[in-house]
Parts: sequence; structure tokens; C-alpha cells
Amino acid sequence: MIADPNLEVFRKSIGPQYSPLPLSAINANRNDGMLLIQEYVRAKASIHSARQPAISEGKIPDIDFYFIENTKANACAFEMGGRGYIGVFTGAVLLTRDLFYRMLSHPEILPRVGDSGAERVGPYHSQGLSNDYQDLLDGRPPEFKLEDVAPRDPNRRAYADVLARIALDFLVYHEFAHIRNGHCRYRNAITGTPFIAEHVSNAFGQSSSIDPLTSQVIEMEADSFAAHVTFWLHTTDSYARPLDYFGARVSDWCFTMMSFFWMWGWGANLSRLFQDPYPPPVFRSHGALTLARDIAADIAGAEFGAKFQEFGNLALKLARDAVKKISGGAEDPAMLAFYSVAKNVISAHWKTIDSDLKKLAYVTNL
Repeated sequence: MIADPNLEVFRKSIGPQYSPLPLSAINANRNDGMLLIQEYVRAKASIHSARQPAISEGKIPDIDFYFIENTKANACAFEMGGRGYIGVFTGAVLLTRDLFYRMLSHPEILPRVGDSGAERVGPYHSQGLSNDYQDLLDGRPPEFKLEDVAPRDPNRRAYADVLARIALDFLVYHEFAHIRNGHCRYRNAITGTPFIAEHVSNAFGQSSSIDPLTSQVIEMEADSFAAHVTFWLHTTDSYARPLDYFGARVSDWCFTMMSFFWMWGWGANLSRLFQDPYPPPVFRSHGALTLARDIAADIAGAEFGAKFQEFGNLALKLARDAVKKISGGAEDPAMLAFYSVAKNVISAHWKTIDSDLKKLAYVTNL
């Protein structure tokens, strides 16, 4: 087999504590093998399409994509030797599919989708949320597979698959944006390392000596690009659909964003605003929905833009209910307080560094 020099660069860059998982190394016979193969191919295709001149003006360097064999939810992006690299932990793929499978296999969650009467509540519905897939596996029988938490009704399962793909597309485009928008180069200029990790700032040993608000702005900007692309991809197609069809697609996307971000963390702490390198996930979901509202108005007109608030509120309610049913989570009263303060603080800081970010971006428009 011919050695892949880019894989070796990736392996060396992520460090000896992690193992890259290229497509050729994924065993289709392992429990999750076919899912990982499908999502790997899908991610590569997404990155390829995002680099096309229509979106990127042909300026973005070649980008290699690999999975990282690890049960945690994390991902990374970096540049090295004139190439971009994106890595996604296998745990992020499996946790996302597990999340939406558990939701749609619960008969009381989204009961109007498919035949909810075919579903049954199981012990795995009360396992809660986790950033480590191993935590969920440890609470299940040894022979239990991802397949065992999937919805019984084929329509509900198909719907869960769609939602999981939207979420994983968002994650891949978010990592792509870190390269496209010059975030890796910006971080390298400040800290001497081009690494950006999604969940744990020093997961790959990179320096954390970057202003927390700057780090939060970088994450929000990457969210903006990922939200823009995934919203367009899921809610529009080449057919002349009625407006209610568009509305249903918008609702799917909103529900996915709320649920996916909550998987990464529940709650907010205003006292940590100037200390944490990442905005609270629930805050980021609100930011994504705010952007989508404006996109929806551009697509379907101001009247639908106003109606979008109804879709967003309904998606929030449904996602909150779904997350509570599988996590036992309680409403976090600190979230509203955080949002009212943080949106102004982060927006103000964004304006102060925007010109510096744009100087290092390959493409500056959405």
C-alpha cells in the first residue's frame, strides 16, 4: 500500500495520544463501520464542494479529512505546509446518531412523525447527555449496538438519520470555516500554533494563550458559515415546492441545531464569560437561529421571515422537551441572563478584531 504523506503529517500533528482513522482503515464489519464509512465519504464530498469557486473563489488550499478514533465529541482544524487538515472524532459521529436515534425511538418525542406507537421507552432513554460515547456504552449491556437504540418505525428512523446528517454537516462546515476564514492562520500568528479544537481548548496540546473573547468570536464566526451553508442545503432544492414544505424543512433544521448544541453542553454561567474559550453551546444555537431567520427572509420574503420566529420558538420547545426526556435536564434560568449580556459583549469584541481576521481569511464573504 502506498503511504499517504498527508496522513503522516496529520498523525504527527494531532500527537501520539490520538490515532487517525483514514477511510482505508475503517472495518465495514465493525458495529459502526458502515455508518463511519458513509459519514467519511459525505464529509469529504462536503469539503470538496465547499472549496469550489462558486463558494470559495478558488482560493482555499487543499484540505485533507480524517476521522480520529476516540469516543469523545471533538473535532479540529489546522494548516500545515500549505495544506489544510480537518479531523473529527468518531465519538462525535456516534454520539450525534445516538442522540437522534434515542429521541425518535421515544414514543413521546415528535409523536406526529411516522408511527410513534411502534416505539417503546427503554433504559437508554434515561441515560442523559454525554460528551463521551463510552459513557453511554458503559451503561448498556455489552452486546448492545447503536442499532439497538434506533427507532422501530422506518419513517422515524429515516427522519432521525436526516437530522443526524444535518448536524454532522454543520460540524464539518464549521471546521472548514476555521480554515476558509483564516482562523487557523490568525491563531498561529498570535500563539504560534495553527490548531483549533472544538470542545477542549488544549486537547491537542495547543497553546491557550489567546484572549477568551477572541476565541469565542472565532467559534461564532465559524458557526455563522456552517449555519448559512447547512440551512441552504437542507431547506432549498431544485424543485418548486410549496411554502409549507419550506417551512417544514426550516423546522427540521431549527430542531436539529437546538438538539445538537445541547448535546455538547447544557447551561450557561455569566461569570465565565471572560474566561471560557468557547461560548456556551445553547448560546451558539441561538446565534445560528438568528442568522437563519435572516436567510429565511431572503429566500421566502419578509412575511416568512416574520413567521420564522414561530418556527424557532416551536423548535426550541420541541428540542427542549426532547432533551429533557432523555437527560432529565432542568431549565437553566441563567441562560436568558447570559444571552442578554453576552450577545452585546461578543458582538462588540467581534467588531474590534474583524478587520484582522479578514486580512488572513481566504474568503471574506459568506
